Amino acid sequence: MLKKIVQNSLFKVLSLNSISVMVSFVLAIVSTKIVAVFLGTQGMALLGSFRNFSGMIKLTSTAGINNALVKLYVENKSEKKELSVIFSTFFWLFLGISIVLSILVFTFSHSISRFLFFTEAYVSCIYFFAVLIPLMVLNAFWLAIYNGSEQFKKIVIIQIIGNLLIFLVTLYLIINESLFGAIVSVAVSELLLFGVTFFFVRRDLYYFTFNLQKSISKKYSLIIFKFSSMALLSAIIAPLTLILIRNL
Repeated sequence: MLKKIVQNSLFKVLSLNSISVMVSFVLAIVSTKIVAVFLGTQGMALLGSFRNFSGMIKLTSTAGINNALVKLYVENKSEKKELSVIFSTFFWLFLGISIVLSILVFTFSHSISRFLFFTEAYVSCIYFFAVLIPLMVLNAFWLAIYNGSEQFKKIVIIQIIGNLLIFLVTLYLIINESLFGAIVSVAVSELLLFGVTFFFVRRDLYYFTFNLQKSISKKYSLIIFKFSSMALLSAIIAPLTLILIRNL
């Protein structure tokens, strides 16, 4: 009986995940077509560069957070006190990294705009993106806890809702604001993802109720560093290479 229940649950998750993949695939094709029609070749290139840049910053600020947190969560899920230490270490360490990155992006926003767009006309978009970097980390932190808690169905639902909202907002901004709207939509998408995840977190406080200590464990920091160092190189090199190719 138990085996049958587990199989049914697994089947439902896999079916939902298939729907999520299909929705993402269709929306990606339609979005690309819309960008091509409304923005043209140059617009696609500039938007692509900003997406690469935002992806690079996002991966840099959250590198290793999912794999490392899931590993440590599974190994210590029966020890509430130890989990509090783990969560506190992740929260404060990655929040600090995100704040530093946010300040750097904000400070060098004019140079970044010239590098990506060959003009300073989009500095405001970079300002907006810089402010949202800590929210990206918090969103990744929540999703990692969901992952460690094996709440895969919730993660898939969040992805589906997030992708649909991002598509609709992107479509509206491109049609009404052209390239500027398209670039803003890249930053807005992160805010939308955070909002959707926050909505579910508020309903599932059981998984997120822990004693957030004002300390960082050296032991767990070293484990995080090992996971992050593996992901960091590809997180920077691949997007940066694509941006340089477009610039050339």
